[in-house]
Amino acid sequence: MASHPGDSLFERSRAAFRTHRPHVLDRLEHLGQTSARPIVEGTRTVNLDLGPTRLYPAAGPDWAERQVADFLQDPDRIVFADPRHCNISAAGMEVALDLGDFLARSGIRGLSPHPVVDVGYAFVLGVGLGFHLPLLLERAPVRNLILAEPVPELLWHSFGAIDWADLFARAEAAGTQIHFLVGMDPSRMVEGIERVIAENSRTFVDGSYAFVHYPSWALQEARKLLNGRIKDTFVTWGFFEDERIMMRHAHANLAAKSAGQPARLLDRRPRREQAMPVAIVGSGPSLDDDLAHLKRLRDRLLVVSCGTALEILLKNGIRPDLHLENENTQPLVDNLKRVAANHGLHGILLLASATVAPAAVALFRHRWLYFRDGLSAAGLFAGGTKPLQGAAPLVANAALAAVAAMGFKTVHLFGVDCGRRADGEHHAREASYFDADYVVNPNRRPDAGFEREVPGNMGGTVLTTWSLDTSRAMLAAVAKHWGLALINTSRGARIDGAQPRAAAALEVDERWSGAQGAVLDDVAGQIAYLDLDPAALRRAADACDLFRVVLDGRLAEARRAGDGFWDLEQRLAGLTRGAPDLAPVMGIVGGSYRSLVRLGAFGGTRIADPADRAAFMHRFLDLYGATCGWMLSEAQGMLSAMAEGRPPPPETPPPRTRPGD
Repeated sequence: MASHPGDSLFERSRAAFRTHRPHVLDRLEHLGQTSARPIVEGTRTVNLDLGPTRLYPAAGPDWAERQVADFLQDPDRIVFADPRHCNISAAGMEVALDLGDFLARSGIRGLSPHPVVDVGYAFVLGVGLGFHLPLLLERAPVRNLILAEPVPELLWHSFGAIDWADLFARAEAAGTQIHFLVGMDPSRMVEGIERVIAENSRTFVDGSYAFVHYPSWALQEARKLLNGRIKDTFVTWGFFEDERIMMRHAHANLAAKSAGQPARLLDRRPRREQAMPVAIVGSGPSLDDDLAHLKRLRDRLLVVSCGTALEILLKNGIRPDLHLENENTQPLVDNLKRVAANHGLHGILLLASATVAPAAVALFRHRWLYFRDGLSAAGLFAGGTKPLQGAAPLVANAALAAVAAMGFKTVHLFGVDCGRRADGEHHAREASYFDADYVVNPNRRPDAGFEREVPGNMGGTVLTTWSLDTSRAMLAAVAKHWGLALINTSRGARIDGAQPRAAAALEVDERWSGAQGAVLDDVAGQIAYLDLDPAALRRAADACDLFRVVLDGRLAEARRAGDGFWDLEQRLAGLTRGAPDLAPVMGIVGGSYRSLVRLGAFGGTRIADPADRAAFMHRFLDLYGATCGWMLSEAQGMLSAMAEGRPPPPETPPPRTRPGD
């Protein structure tokens, strides 16, 4: 390794890393022999001789100056054209409409097409010798500077090119955090970027810069992947109105025990190992060709249907042992009623999220419920049980998490494609999505979003969506966690750790023929019924008052301090820190609590005039406080009724504060 002996700049930078990023320095100091030769002018490195070429076509400082100047003439930015990404529910729509009226009444015109303050990130792909970094820090200020360098040696040589001690100091003075992603392939670079965003703020991705420093396949590929995935950071947040529905459903489903309709509650505590093989059946396109093979093996497998796969199986003479549902919507109820009328649901055990509509649960004589980790209902109703992890985003994920928690170790996946061929359909031919009377939700089109290309299970590549790609990653994680033998028969996306195998080649020991009932009885004996805990509900109801007091205090502090939206989000993010009693309440209101700030930031960060921006913030704080107050009142009324065994009160609409309302 080139050690740059006696180079004071190099040693000063090295010392700065020892202070600020010791884990990065430790990796660099163990690189071994380096191959690039520093080209030095005066006391610093200005370029690198890479053998057949040089890192830069000219001296690094001059080349970086031109590159940054050209970049800022037409910067590559990740910008949202409208606030649809802000997860706008009914409550959010009222806030959005009021803010629009406020802008019109105040005469504030011409919002910038991109944020002019509180830009969250610069994704700098390539550190090289680093001459561009001080320039970007000064001319394109951001809250987080993410530096991705696939070649660690280049970062090492940058110690002799720029003053890292000065860069760290200037970043700290500007309120900018510097993050390093070193020695990663393109996919891991983007995963690292997503991780930094998740740990800091998803709100302020809007307006972020993407800067590719030098020609490199790895950097260009990372930039391409970033385009397809960065906006997905907003997909996962829920909202209050949906949490309220799920709370009501969970309470009704668990309270049904007293009405003689008990449901066992499955959690993730380990149980006796079950040797019988399982088939999890989704409605992916490969199911069309594999139904005959599933039917051949049906008596030797414990068959679990997922979502719309139920009707496909019943139409083809395969009655599953268990059926799994996650959704809390009325269309699910209507669909299951139709399936029950056409085929009957006898002999099928329902395995469902506790938040599924009670009318859907009631269609099945026997039912086992579970809580998905992270939902407000899990925190309030699960008691000492442990919610299933990895049970999202799709029904196949919940099925795998559930059978793993039951103790099963060998799982065959049928129709769990997690994608489609470029010239193929998105679901099996008999899926309800193709029915003439199927009503397509324009926000959840089954044929939309196939923009990612991933390796295929049987070779080649397939197209996938954000949710399907997340699903396959979660399937792999759950299988690894539980030590499952996962066999994937689909011709869809490859699932890491799963063994690809054609359904025609599957063989299952005949000793399992007809054993499903006895096996499920053994599992049932290890799954308890759950009683509601009125005391926990009462504590959560009382905590709504404390939440309101603490929130009002934070908002008052924000007014006094003249917070911008970044500062406001940081102030609100710590509201439950050190106050565990507030956590269940945050579970109910948290999705909208965060999304409303994102909505306000979309407009507020695009206002150039500081006085106008401050006026906008004051109006937003009024609306935010009123809307959060409504959510807390709704939650408190619902929780109090549940604690007292009364039906929850009727829902009230969110506040309307626009002139004339």
